[in-house]
Amino acid sequence: MRRSVLVVLLLLYSSFLYAQTTNEDHYEKGIELYHEGDLEEALQTWVDAFYEIKDTSLIDPRIGSTFIELVARNRMTSFYQAATEMYYWALSSTGEGEKEDFLRKEILKNEPIFDEYEFDDIEKLLKKDTHHAANAILRKWESMDPTPGTRTNERLIEHWERIVYSKEYFTKADNTIFGTDDRAKLYIKYGRPELIFKGTLEHDTGVIYSSVATVADPSSDEVKKLLEEILKSHYPAEYEVWIYPFLSNEGRLVKIFGEKNSTLSFQEIEVVSDFIPSFAFNKSKGYSAPGGTYTPGFFLLHSYLEQLSTFDSYFSGQFIELNQILSFPTEGMTTVKFYTDGGWVFPFVRKEEAEMHRISMDAPTSESTYFKSLDEIDVDVREYGFYDEEGEPFTFYVMNSYPLPRMLDYMSKQEREDLKDYSITHSVSLLNEDLMGLQKMIDDPELPLLTKAMAHPAQSIFKVSSKFNYENIAFSIQLYDKLESNEPGDSLLPKSLLASGKFDISETNNPKPVNEFDLSDVMLGYQLGEANFQDEIPFLIAIDDKIPDFSNLFIHFQAVNLSLNSEQISNLSIELSVEEKKRGLGVFRRSKKNSVTANYQGSSSQIRESLEFELVDREAGKYELTIKFTDKNSGISKLKKLPFELVDTE
Repeated sequence: MRRSVLVVLLLLYSSFLYAQTTNEDHYEKGIELYHEGDLEEALQTWVDAFYEIKDTSLIDPRIGSTFIELVARNRMTSFYQAATEMYYWALSSTGEGEKEDFLRKEILKNEPIFDEYEFDDIEKLLKKDTHHAANAILRKWESMDPTPGTRTNERLIEHWERIVYSKEYFTKADNTIFGTDDRAKLYIKYGRPELIFKGTLEHDTGVIYSSVATVADPSSDEVKKLLEEILKSHYPAEYEVWIYPFLSNEGRLVKIFGEKNSTLSFQEIEVVSDFIPSFAFNKSKGYSAPGGTYTPGFFLLHSYLEQLSTFDSYFSGQFIELNQILSFPTEGMTTVKFYTDGGWVFPFVRKEEAEMHRISMDAPTSESTYFKSLDEIDVDVREYGFYDEEGEPFTFYVMNSYPLPRMLDYMSKQEREDLKDYSITHSVSLLNEDLMGLQKMIDDPELPLLTKAMAHPAQSIFKVSSKFNYENIAFSIQLYDKLESNEPGDSLLPKSLLASGKFDISETNNPKPVNEFDLSDVMLGYQLGEANFQDEIPFLIAIDDKIPDFSNLFIHFQAVNLSLNSEQISNLSIELSVEEKKRGLGVFRRSKKNSVTANYQGSSSQIRESLEFELVDREAGKYELTIKFTDKNSGISKLKKLPFELVDTE
């Protein structure tokens, strides 16, 4: 008996080892096939692993990472969907040991899609729990998917295309997780800059001699010694300046790369003085003048800034400031002393560094080159607070997009006659504050209409629970040509994708439940056709409070915590009145006021209804709707005043 049990255990152990070995071999087998020149067979081997490995603790993250890198490097468009899913699969690994080490490295490759504070949180999480950090990366990528209605994440593919490019071209150093120099981090984040300037910092003897001559006699022994120290302190450092003129509303984003004097390594340079050795700012090597000392570092910085000054005002502004010190050596000597004594350079350059940091903080976290080239569609969003049957608050996010001008333009260019050749996808991605939870919703709204002189939006209504704190809510629209292929074109994006738009909310309200009679927000809107009051909200919501003059005014509201009478019935009375705002005086004309009353009863303490208010013979203009809600069982009333505008469509 004991012997048979031992045999069974050995067989089970052997099976376990075989399974382990097989799973471990998928990566190595694929690499071997790739080096033999059989790329597609290597990819197929890894796809097999994707389908065969069900236990997440056995997933080797290198498979998904290598798969997407090879697909991006070879522009294998037919594999983009598989590459997306394989990378997501890699991030879902819960393996330990080497697998966890591989996963940590993979997480760090995603730094460029975060701002510095967000990634600090990721790194803190990584120290505590690798797998939770990987899940946060996965959710981040899912939230960034520009075409959530498809299974390909084009932004993820673009990220890896940039990694591949960086590995090939940014090889002056090996100081990043990608095995590249620092240019890679910026390139992966934003793509190629609009302006690049390259060169070598020169020791222009004539320029430096002229600068020194403005404050001292060049023929003196002391100044000759200064000129020698300047030459000794100079190193012909290679530099590269990248300028993104349009990323930030605060100014042009300027980044400097080059050989830092303290390391002689090609890296990001924070300030131009980093090209100069620290000993060059030593007062003992400088020229003493009344009120201060001009060091070799001062003249080198002046010379370097002059060489860079034609590239951007970031450099020319600093050059002008130093030039003023040279041009007026006898004026404001305390200022000269402040700038020229040992350590003087730090307050001066830190001011410029702080300015560039401010510009950088206003720039987006990352940017897609492909989507930047797409036609843009305007998107607006408005929040409305309501309550569920249990009295828990939730939010209706009403999303409007305005693709009609684009659609009419495409129809003209493509000689089309039917709007139905096009389709619209609205989506919302909600990422909670610890990046661990993601909620995605997709809607295909009806095509917008053009009635008389008014273009109407495509509209979607997304219902979001308030139980979770969301760090970011991202809305997007994609406009597709249904007669085109969904396969990627030359620009990575699907050929059918014509235009897109987005709208982000970074701070959200977190309403609390209420225990007394209260009201939801009130939605105002209008009808384009026959109203169907069987629908939850039977009209187009006017998130801009503009009502076309061919429609009546429609209202959707909710009252909660109504009192119940002895028969367990709630009674709600609503009085509505509309007044026209007299032009220019900010008052209302009573002659234009009309009102109606409606009563509602129910077996619940909540009443949620829609109603129609007739706008009889009213002229275009600004109005105010006043609604008085009264809980007839308790006698408590609440008042809401809502401005709206009646728009002339003739």
